[in-house]
Amino acid sequence: CSGYARVRLVAFRRLGEMVFRVRANTAWAFAKVNQSDVKLFVAVANEVEQRLANIAWAKEFGAACLANTAWAFATLGLSKKKLFVALGKEAEQRLGEFEVQQLAKTAWALTESDACALES
Repeated sequence: CSGYARVRLVAFRRLGEMVFRVRANTAWAFAKVNQSDVKLFVAVANEVEQRLANIAWAKEFGAACLANTAWAFATLGLSKKKLFVALGKEAEQRLGEFEVQQLAKTAWALTESDACALES
């Protein structure tokens, strides 16, 4: 679909300009329509990993963003070890912020990615 190709191209080019919520929503939207764009998702994963490693930047991640990002990657079977370990650790620190659906979505995604096994 040419519309998808244009959206993917613009999303990839402007990834650095997006706040995390927009990155998470972009990943979620691509996963929702089963569009696994490896280049885009690798770029999103790398950005998420870097931001979660920085305490000041990690504050921009809300529970919904963490849940949507984890869900998007798990839904598409993109099990990137470092990403899921970082998402799991951040989610664990912020459990009190999660609504029930976000918690369920995150738990499912971490289970699908086998994040506990990935930590070892």
